[in-house]
Amino acid sequence: MLSVGITGSFGTGKTAVAKLLARQGAKVLDADEIAHRLIAPRGTCYPTIVRQFGKGILTRGCIDRRKLARIVFADPRKLKQLEKIIHPAVGREVRAKLKGFAKNKRNRIVAVEVPLLFESGLNRLVDQVIVVKSSREVQWKRLTARSNMPKEEIAKRIQSQMPLQEKIKRADFVVDNSGDLNNTQKQVREIWDQLIKKYV
Repeated sequence: MLSVGITGSFGTGKTAVAKLLARQGAKVLDADEIAHRLIAPRGTCYPTIVRQFGKGILTRGCIDRRKLARIVFADPRKLKQLEKIIHPAVGREVRAKLKGFAKNKRNRIVAVEVPLLFESGLNRLVDQVIVVKSSREVQWKRLTARSNMPKEEIAKRIQSQMPLQEKIKRADFVVDNSGDLNNTQKQVREIWDQLIKKYV
């Protein structure tokens, strides 16, 4: 079984590429979904986060991700505190799920979608890395269209991540998601064929 990390910048289209890989036959793990589960009221990270950041981040007993985001993206030290809580827990779950997938020989490729793949160190758990890029214009257009975040908040999120060009330098494959879905699909299919031929 081959594990493939999918990463990029905020709004470049990581999820779209993960879905296209799923169509090709890959199993997909979404690190964001795992993180959301871990910070839910019964999640293992919930009590530590509430203790660290206070009950002001709660809405009806649940951690309000927008409230928490406004705090941590305004203060790099607080962002580091949050990452120290969440990243190890996500890493443990990803590692466990990859081991589970590996037991089934029919699982040839598992794609792991991780926005902070390099920042969290989760790149060490995967065999290959796909970085999804797009033009800054397209990235901002997508982000402003799909969310009601102020532009300042979007900028802070982008700036908090490793620069996209640095991620591209570390990638095994790069998908340019600046164009239409057909163009992205063609690139993903080509990468899939290479992965199957060379590694599976």
